[in-house]
Amino acid sequence: MVSRKWKEVLMRIQTLWAYLNIKESDEDSAATIALFLHLSGKARLSLTISIPLSGHWDAIRSLLLPHSARICNIILLSHKDSHMPYCEYNGASDWDNVELGRVLKHVIIKLGLLTTMQNFQVTSDIPLRPEMLLPSSARRSI
Repeated sequence: MVSRKWKEVLMRIQTLWAYLNIKESDEDSAATIALFLHLSGKARLSLTISIPLSGHWDAIRSLLLPHSARICNIILLSHKDSHMPYCEYNGASDWDNVELGRVLKHVIIKLGLLTTMQNFQVTSDIPLRPEMLLPSSARRSI
């Protein structure tokens, strides 16, 4: 149990609440994320997103969208036994790469991270290649 004074101190440390974990299995994730977004104030946000995306992704995305300019780090975690079926991307055969690239692209586009003209970092437990994320016209210029 934490004393009332410590609780008040912890609640005021915005960076403590700036790490958001988005999991498929967490039914209360939207409520937890809303609370963390409030308590994090104006601190830069770090998202850890489990793949496949949560069934609550649309609600979570709606919560994150007004804060997208604060997102500075995206960590994608895959669970090799829980892929989304029937996903194809550019005829790739490596399922992990296909799913990871598709989800990352979706997250970046849906949160408008490219339009905010900011820098953000992406890390993953599966290697990423540019062709997984970029449209074919952009790949030709690399």
